[in-house]
Amino acid sequence: MKNKKILTMFMAIIMLLFITACGDKNLQTKNGEKLIIKKAETKEMQYENYNNGLISLQIPKGWKVEVPTVDYIHYTFKMYNPENPDYMFIFGLKQEGFLMDHSPHKDERKAWGAWGDAGSS
Repeated sequence: MKNKKILTMFMAIIMLLFITACGDKNLQTKNGEKLIIKKAETKEMQYENYNNGLISLQIPKGWKVEVPTVDYIHYTFKMYNPENPDYMFIFGLKQEGFLMDHSPHKDERKAWGAWGDAGSS
């Protein structure tokens, strides 16, 4: 019993040494460059409200929202960071009526053939 306690204590010390050795501050990439770990930018991000009467959003402070007016069936908006346009979010929505079956679309499919199954069903 005493040997088990000593062995357990010894293993705990070994594990503690392994864990603390993994916290090396001088991390490097495969190319030998120094790896720098930064805080996440999103932790300090502040939001502001955006409302144009159709949508209400919380967007990051300083970001811009563009809403092109295409037609009344599609609604699309783009949020982006003007300082870094690589950070953007694009959302597209298509408004359609709810139909119990697709038989009313049969004539449209024949006329336009836009769905790739023109004339079927």
